[in-house]
Amino acid sequence: MADIGFKRLSRGVKLLVGHIHTQIQKSLTRFTTTGLDDSNMDSSNSRFRISFPWSGLTPKTGAAGTADRRYVQASFTLPPPQDMFRTNGAGQPQDISYVLDSVTLSFNQRGEAAAIDEDGSLNFIDNDKVSFTVNLFSKTPNVFQSPNTAFPDNQLMSVAFDSLKFTNKDFVENPSMKTGLGVSVDAYQVLILEVDLSSFQAASQNLIIDSLIVSLDFYAPLMQRDKITASDYEVQNIPTSHRGARSISPVTTTAPAANAVITADTNPAGDGVETAFKKIDEVFHRRLRGGYGRKSRDIYKSNILNDSAYEIIAVPMWGNGWNCQGGVPAGDDTPFLPLIGADPYSLATCDRRIIPLHFPMVIHHVFACANVGAVPPTSATFTNKVGVGLGCGIRSDLFESRQVAFASWAVAQKPLFLIDQSVSRTEKMQLYNIPLVYSGTNTGTGYNSTVDPALSDMGTPVFAGQALSTEKARTALSPSVGAFAPIAPLMQGQDQYLEVRWEISDAGGIKNMPAGEGVIGFGGHWVYIVGKKHLC
Repeated sequence: MADIGFKRLSRGVKLLVGHIHTQIQKSLTRFTTTGLDDSNMDSSNSRFRISFPWSGLTPKTGAAGTADRRYVQASFTLPPPQDMFRTNGAGQPQDISYVLDSVTLSFNQRGEAAAIDEDGSLNFIDNDKVSFTVNLFSKTPNVFQSPNTAFPDNQLMSVAFDSLKFTNKDFVENPSMKTGLGVSVDAYQVLILEVDLSSFQAASQNLIIDSLIVSLDFYAPLMQRDKITASDYEVQNIPTSHRGARSISPVTTTAPAANAVITADTNPAGDGVETAFKKIDEVFHRRLRGGYGRKSRDIYKSNILNDSAYEIIAVPMWGNGWNCQGGVPAGDDTPFLPLIGADPYSLATCDRRIIPLHFPMVIHHVFACANVGAVPPTSATFTNKVGVGLGCGIRSDLFESRQVAFASWAVAQKPLFLIDQSVSRTEKMQLYNIPLVYSGTNTGTGYNSTVDPALSDMGTPVFAGQALSTEKARTALSPSVGAFAPIAPLMQGQDQYLEVRWEISDAGGIKNMPAGEGVIGFGGHWVYIVGKKHLC
């Protein structure tokens, strides 16, 4: 129910302005100026989904044996947006919180009620081995605890997907969903997703799991959009035509004079009761609006105050069932990495993903999860570089790109970005903060030096979205992390895509790394882009 606070009328009471016009004006102000908050919405929550895709998983085979192929994992976190982030990691009751509502699992069965052999053929003998268990654990990140612990503190969820869902010839339930979980999730916890594939190892044949997708669906509170209040650096690359501010059009009523005759809508003064009611009806007839248009425009007069929602994009990197280790002989997984050169494999190699921007969003955080297998790398020359860029050039005469977030680390630089290390079974996950771009003075709020003095600083949120000529002009965007002064974005509002790159190299040669050290663990790495999406 709407929470406007109307006063009720009693019989035999003289009709006052406060009974009619004052209350209608109160509603009109809420609808046309201050904006409707969550208490006046049908639902005060939004939904966001984080999906984890894997491809080419072969649990029973592998160069390193089978022990490290029983599970695929990923660690991640769901931090509040920068404007809500607490640097001590201690959430308050009024802070943002999430509720895990459902988990969905699907994979490619070729439309058949059967397992799939590694060579692609159908396997009806091992049908009973096609089962999964999805577990979700939580732990306090290392930056918020001392002494540090690697193992999870709690298990939040364990959902079994039995083989009968996928191999019943009368009805194959693929994808399969479990709903109504109602699991509360702390925004500052690190979450560890684990998919148990051990049943596949008991199969008589080498089975393959293609296009495995596990999706977690959450509720989150609605929130206000990002806007500039003091400095253009508060939100980088946002259209200067609106700077995130809501466009409003106040509507007022005309109050009758004391002891005036009560009228409907024929009074020339326009203070009739029906006239006042028509004004609020007209607002609803136009429908309540908020957010941005598809081209980042603040098109309509806004009625809704909280017109943004939480968003996270999980980007798979270095997946496809690889399990790459240092010090391996020729013929194992590592030499199959592209562009690493000849023995000892000392050249850099890179994985790249393109994410189209169909609707505008604001990026608040970027994280990287390095799955290093059972043994973290110790080679002083083993280097990871992770970058997120904003670009244009698809079917366009303008080809430009700008950095949004970037981090480069060898073993010595890990403390600048590492926020957590976790262990799930035999796999070790290292979660890194990838700083948003900033100049020397416009630092943002998140996992930076205010959380831990060892961490690198980060920039303020970055707007990303396509635009027409009216939204072509943008606020400044820093060209790098902490180096150069902000400059005008080069895309001229033609933001078409986000580009994610992860480069891996060891100048001394991956083959010369200590034997067994993890380059890429089974299931691969991940990059997470966290921010706000908008009503569109």
